[in-house]
Amino acid sequence: MFGQSLLSAFGIACTTDTDQLFTTPTSTTSLATYQLNNATTSIPSNTYPGTASNITYTTGKFGDAAVFNGSSSQITLPDSIGTAMGNNNFSVSFWVYVNDASHDEIYLSITRPYDFYIRKFSSGSIYLNLGTLSYDTGVSLGTGWHHIAVTKSSSSGSILYLDNNANADASKTGNISANSVANSIGNYNGGSYVVDGKIDQVRIFNTALPASAITALYNETTTTAQSASIDYQLANPNSVAYYKMSDASDQLGNYNGTATNVNFNTEGKFGFAGAFNGSSSYVSLPAGINKNNNFSWSFWYMFNTHTSYDTPIGFFMNSCTNFIDTPSSGELSFYDGNSRLTTPSSTFTAGTWYHVVVTKSSTAGRKFYVNGSVVATDSGNSNSGSSSGGRNLLGAYSSSGNPTSTAFEFDGKLDQIRIYDSAISAADVTTLYKEVECSPAAINALDQFNTVLYTGNGNNRDIDVGFKPDFVWIKERADSAGYWHYLFDSIRGGNKPIFSNASNAESVNDNNGYLSSFNSNGFSITSGSLGMASLNGSGKTYVAWNWKAPLANLSTEFNSNRQGQITLPSSITTPWNTSNEFGVSCWINPSTWGSSQQTQAFSFNGPNSGNIGFDKEPSGNFRCFVTTSGGSFIGVNSSNNLSATNKWYHIVWTGSAAAGVKLYVDGVNTGSASWDGTYLNNTGTNSIGVSPQSLRGNIAQFRVYSSYLTASEVSDLYTEPAASNNTLNYPAGAGCIAAYPLQTDAVDLSGNYSGASSNVTFGQPGYLTGNTNGTITSTVAVNQEAGFSIVKYTGNGTAGSTVGHNLGVKPDLIIWKNTSATSNWLVYSPFIGNDSQWLYLNLDSAAQTSGSANEYPTNKVDPTSSVVTVNGSGSSNNINISGQNTIMYCFASIPGYSHIGSYVGTAAAGNFQYTGFQPSWLMVKCSSASGRNWVIVDDKRGNSDYWLYPNTADDEEGPYTDVVFNSTGFTLGTNASYVNGSGDTYIFLAIA
Repeated sequence: MFGQSLLSAFGIACTTDTDQLFTTPTSTTSLATYQLNNATTSIPSNTYPGTASNITYTTGKFGDAAVFNGSSSQITLPDSIGTAMGNNNFSVSFWVYVNDASHDEIYLSITRPYDFYIRKFSSGSIYLNLGTLSYDTGVSLGTGWHHIAVTKSSSSGSILYLDNNANADASKTGNISANSVANSIGNYNGGSYVVDGKIDQVRIFNTALPASAITALYNETTTTAQSASIDYQLANPNSVAYYKMSDASDQLGNYNGTATNVNFNTEGKFGFAGAFNGSSSYVSLPAGINKNNNFSWSFWYMFNTHTSYDTPIGFFMNSCTNFIDTPSSGELSFYDGNSRLTTPSSTFTAGTWYHVVVTKSSTAGRKFYVNGSVVATDSGNSNSGSSSGGRNLLGAYSSSGNPTSTAFEFDGKLDQIRIYDSAISAADVTTLYKEVECSPAAINALDQFNTVLYTGNGNNRDIDVGFKPDFVWIKERADSAGYWHYLFDSIRGGNKPIFSNASNAESVNDNNGYLSSFNSNGFSITSGSLGMASLNGSGKTYVAWNWKAPLANLSTEFNSNRQGQITLPSSITTPWNTSNEFGVSCWINPSTWGSSQQTQAFSFNGPNSGNIGFDKEPSGNFRCFVTTSGGSFIGVNSSNNLSATNKWYHIVWTGSAAAGVKLYVDGVNTGSASWDGTYLNNTGTNSIGVSPQSLRGNIAQFRVYSSYLTASEVSDLYTEPAASNNTLNYPAGAGCIAAYPLQTDAVDLSGNYSGASSNVTFGQPGYLTGNTNGTITSTVAVNQEAGFSIVKYTGNGTAGSTVGHNLGVKPDLIIWKNTSATSNWLVYSPFIGNDSQWLYLNLDSAAQTSGSANEYPTNKVDPTSSVVTVNGSGSSNNINISGQNTIMYCFASIPGYSHIGSYVGTAAAGNFQYTGFQPSWLMVKCSSASGRNWVIVDDKRGNSDYWLYPNTADDEEGPYTDVVFNSTGFTLGTNASYVNGSGDTYIFLAIA
């Protein structure tokens, strides 16, 4: 969180959630900014105007955007913009809306007098042409809006940013070769690789912008987009890495570490700390973090015992040596490969936190600070000695490249490690010493997660949870018959359970017997025979664990046999006869299109040859139509291909005698025709979905207008937020006479034209639940406050594909299940192992690993704050099989509410794990040994005394005393089998 200003619980500005404490406001003006608002003028001063060919304009990311037709559109830029940009230190930034991820296209080419362009291959991969330095970035681009930025520097190479995520290549530092092809936006060489989509807000700079500037560009608003300049915070001095020590990750994402035997479940100076055991603990850091001559290290330090030369920080990489060790009791020494700078004796005592800073400057020498004061200084400023074969470590020393070779291991805790690329000032040291901890955000745990106990009665019933749950996990507790675990979520629906103890595909029951609904205050169970004994058997006891992750909005599913229909009153078309204008707006999400059958989404005054409607023809055309009073049939085919399934499309069909009829798809006018303003007076049925030719899929936010919809009003409808879904007069003044949110019923918001439904299912995910951050479009229900999201996607079979999760932070625990086929559940956490190992939720085996990247759930790529990488069809872990559905549950640690971590068992009582709150629910799994069940305990079933096993159908066991919840964590007892085996490694999820 760059430059973030927060308040502690006492109203004092806090800093521990701030990546860069020392910043300077900076403004950079672009050479040219093309806002593309119906013109190709550049700001400032229109120095570099563009010339548009075959360009139209529609609603963009900010104001309007230029629409490119995929074949002949282009905006030519003058040669002078390339000369001014230069060939070695520059930046470009723009927004692009991708219609077709498989379309080969070039977004920006500044090729005179040099040869730079940004291209997307048909595979979706982004390619940078830097003259002789060209390369495929390996970053893929999905459909929808994306922000793309490229910086090139003579010192640090090229960096591609996709939606604020960086992909760097430090080797691309040379000059760009010349070319004579014209500069252009959306085209290359006058016709090849033309963009099929929209481009907005193109900015060109003659400097290599820092990452903070790219973040500012990514976070632009309509207001900032009006300026040729961009304002951002320049880090001064610059923190290159920041370890909060709740895990081994760098908050800036530059130098993430890999921990071995470090206990992060311990209380630190601020929140969590890393506890090192003095024998086998360390964190390995990547190359590049070690600076040779101008740098600073800041950290909090507590030791248990001092052994000669044990090393809290030891960097031996990049041909230089820098480390801090303990030459004798009570001292710290900084060695830079040439000489030592040592604190006075007896500076430190065991069990006490100290703030330590070392700085080195080529002009001011070296300084040692303890608790804000200088305790040692010298003039040493020479470069460090050579150490190219070592490793960069926290908590140990290793001058060898051997990954298992360490020495002088540290016994104690480290917290708040900040590394700078310059010698910070005494005032900066004081700021660091006086840091104020940011208190966890206030969150009522019982509003996000709740454990509920109930006794079955064998009848229809409602279970009170206290909120609307979106993920419900139910287990019968005490019956020796061994009933399975039933897991339901709101994306797939309550009629489709999956089972944590089995590899079965989801069990589908379209009638009753499972969860009949997710309610505002809980869930309902029907009395049907399916699942009754496992969910509501008379006299049986049950536990239900409930998570909240609301869908942004809902929709109605029209069933798979094409019989789904909502019949509307005949009077709904009466206002059209008065106004001689009409408008229909809706969202559709087809699950499949009939290859040889007509498919209709809506029809007014007749199911087949009616007055007004939208359908897909057997020929493959997607069209809207209107029949005049004289019987003339006017059909308008969409120039956009709507054949993709499991994707939301926004459709608007509108007309007037003056403007004719127009068809809009996703805010873009894709077809038009003249119309005399009259309608065929038919006697058929008005309906959403037209049995027996109904759309197979979902429809949402259906609106009817008695007026012609303008392009601006269409744009408002395409970007309609959830807050307006239950507003009739939207857009204001547009003439909406009927509105059907189609979330939980077929009621019209006006109260005049409510529909009658048949063969439809309400309460399904709506158009705002789609996520296009990844190369695979996903449907997401998310609770960012509680760090939990439910993600459903259909596999494409390609290893390395990405799926958006909407958490906004990197998930620490991911659980997958292929719901279309029999396959094991998969579990990923960075705490499982050093090489992206995984566990099976339905098995008691140890963490698995394989030599092929494709065998790993994440394809050996760490999740990011926006996407999870998944394997391919060749993997035995079947979470990305082409055409098959997978559900993914993502969890992130939220201070004060949830914590995901790892610990090492001792087989002795008193093994305490710090979480920072009192848990109410805990799930634990041994990752280092087989034959160890998953364990769930909670405070509703006997203060964590009774155990259930997610991987078995066994009934509840206990009481045990081997897990005790405390006010700030949990303590483990002597049970070595499942939760505290000596030397065994465990992962866990704890919730308050």
